[in-house]
Order: sequence, then structure tokens, then C-alpha cells
Amino acid sequence: MSQILSLLLVATALLVAPVTSVAQASDLSKRFEKVDLNGDGAVSREELNEFGNAKFDEIDADGNGSLTEDEAVSIAISRATERAKKRFAKADADGDGVIQRSEFEQRRDQRQAMLFSRFDTDGDGFVSREELREARRRRLDRN
Repeated sequence: MSQILSLLLVATALLVAPVTSVAQASDLSKRFEKVDLNGDGAVSREELNEFGNAKFDEIDADGNGSLTEDEAVSIAISRATERAKKRFAKADADGDGVIQRSEFEQRRDQRQAMLFSRFDTDGDGFVSREELREARRRRLDRN
């Protein structure tokens, strides 16, 4: 029984990883566009510095030219809150401000089906250890 549980935990971890990679790739593209200030498809050192300075200024809430721990924590909480709100909105299928069990289960089932299909490469309805190993290899090859 513990081997099955271990395999399930490993499979779950690997199933989540590709979504993170796809999300990271999309996020990286969006970040590139934000840093490419003149929109020429390339980022110069000047653009990178200007972007970095703007981010510093964004975090420096009191504008005194230095960052405190409180300022850093505040921006981190703000960003985490925004991410949580976006995720909540996606899960709240009917938009009523509440995630019902049925909405949670529907979203979970959709994600699991999509992710499971990526791992079950032979289409037999099961994810074997070899399929998990292959998924890990594909993931490492992408990075």
C-alpha cells in the first residue's frame, strides 16, 4: 500500500511540474515584453537597468532610496494576494465568489485529465514507472 501511495505522490508532483513549466514559459515571455521598453524584440543593458530601477522604485514605498524588510514583505504579500485572487477567480466557475465542492472537483478533474494524458503515453489508462521516468527526462530536457 505504501508503494502505491509513494507512486501516487511522485506522479502528482510530476503532473504539476509541466504546468509550472508552461506557466513559467508564458511568464518569461510576458516579462521579456515588459523589459523590452522600446519594443524592438531585444533587451539592451540600458533597458534592463531602467526596468530594474523602476522595480526598485515600486518597492521603495516611502521613496527614500533604500528598501526595508517591511517594504519587501509588503510587495511580496501584495503580489501573492493578486495571484491568489486570479487563481480563485479561475476556480469559481459561476463567479459567485464561492468555490463550491463541485467547482473544485470539476477544475481538479479537468487538470488531472489533461495532465494524465501527457503521462499516459501508451494510452492504457495507467501511468507506469517508465512513463514517469520518461516524463522526468522530457522535463529535464526542456530545462
